[in-house]
Amino acid sequence: VRAIGEACRLASHVARRESEIEIEVDTAAAEGAALRVNEAQLLEIVLNLFTNAVEALAGHPEPRLAVRAELDPAAGML
Repeated sequence: VRAIGEACRLASHVARRESEIEIEVDTAAAEGAALRVNEAQLLEIVLNLFTNAVEALAGHPEPRLAVRAELDPAAGML
């Protein structure tokens, strides 16, 4: 989950430079989860999602993006 949090923080930093959007990132609910992930690919995916969201929110009077990572142990998903 550390990789997801870091990717989200980096992507939000990049997005804030590009726009006046308010961005909230919360990965606390998934802390401690173990993932096997290619961090470079994860970063690319998260950056792409943030870029798309920022573009979609362009022109909104109060643009806001909230990103949350949650663990669903029953489904084995993050």
